[in-house]
Amino acid sequence: MKRGFFGGAFDPIHEGHLNLAKSVFKDLGLDSLELIPNAAPPHKKASSLNFSLRVDLIKLAIKDYPFMKVNEMEKDLKHKHYTYDTLEHLRKIYGKDDPLFFLMGEDSLLALDTWHLGLKLTDFAHLAIIKRPGFNLAKASPILRDYLKDHLVTRDDPHFEEYKNKPCGKCFLLDSKLYDVSSSRLRHTLVEFYQDQNDKALSYLKEEVPDLVLKEILKHKLYQDLT
Repeated sequence: MKRGFFGGAFDPIHEGHLNLAKSVFKDLGLDSLELIPNAAPPHKKASSLNFSLRVDLIKLAIKDYPFMKVNEMEKDLKHKHYTYDTLEHLRKIYGKDDPLFFLMGEDSLLALDTWHLGLKLTDFAHLAIIKRPGFNLAKASPILRDYLKDHLVTRDDPHFEEYKNKPCGKCFLLDSKLYDVSSSRLRHTLVEFYQDQNDKALSYLKEEVPDLVLKEILKHKLYQDLT
């Protein structure tokens, strides 16, 4: 089975996350896609909403997508969760033969040589790279450029399908669209709506947040403590 993994804060989960997940699922011909919310990422401040609430919202968001599920392996707040450790653990769970794909943006790839054992991630999984406007792999550091010579695969590579069926080892540069929705903007828009019941704010939230998720957020006035 080809398995995909999508990590992030999902604070809150939004249509951009879902559309990206669906696009990559189709582009790579995956059999499943696991969303991995993080409790204590090494490079970000704490999330606005606690882990269990974010998980509940994700479950609502993916209710109609049977190929998606939530993986809670990063729920422990006691230590930082490095992608290297996560992928090493996933490889142990799924064995040595299944192709595993970890989603990341082109901006993250450009910083991969600064991550904890970042250039070792492909020892456990392929990286599914989503193009981002304003980022160019030509600007990669010398170390990363050297790494990509052996690892980068584009759609026009004659061995694309062959590599896709291998367990790990490559960075697939995909044509999947990045639906650039800002979780930060959504949180601030929620604050704006709570303050004055602004119709424009509500319209934006309805456009960018799955219906069931938005109803749950508004019902319990989640994120209002940001005011």
